[in-house]
Amino acid sequence: MDFEFSDEQLEFVRQVEQFLDEHDDPEVFDLTRENMAQIVDTPPRRRFMAELGGRGWLGITWPAEHGGKEGDGVYEYLLNEALARRGDRRSARASASSARP
Repeated sequence: MDFEFSDEQLEFVRQVEQFLDEHDDPEVFDLTRENMAQIVDTPPRRRFMAELGGRGWLGITWPAEHGGKEGDGVYEYLLNEALARRGDRRSARASASSARP
């Protein structure tokens, strides 16, 4: 069994990392905040989430009838890991899987 990521998945990671580099804002990824799970509580965070959604990166695994893409869960995992590297794991989970697309 091959446990390596596919070229397509690695390209997705590259796109996510580039996006995060372009949107590196301490107010969005502020580790000192008391409640990182509430990532959409400031205007910069709301803009960041809207841009994630605009790229189709929210609700990746959700059913289409609920606004999702019915995508492969590995992409949600890769997005969560990239977000977690920039900040707290709770913010990654809140942004990639709990936010509305």
